[in-house]
Amino acid sequence: MLLIVFSAFIGAPITTALLWGHGAVEAILAAPFGGSLAGLCAAALIGFRHEVRTRMPRQMKQVHAYFSPTWTAPAHC
Repeated sequence: MLLIVFSAFIGAPITTALLWGHGAVEAILAAPFGGSLAGLCAAALIGFRHEVRTRMPRQMKQVHAYFSPTWTAPAHC
């Protein structure tokens, strides 16, 4: 989540700087769009990395535990 927020905070000034040659009003009005686009790109990157990580085969670990078939906790009345 912080990566998305920071990328939006960085994307807005970069958009303003890149569009400053077209005029101050256009550059300032385009800043929210640039920040949103940067946040969207960061979210897509996070989602893509998560998807790739979940596609990897996982090794099954053997768990040695014994669970009794009856419940033995005391009832609170």
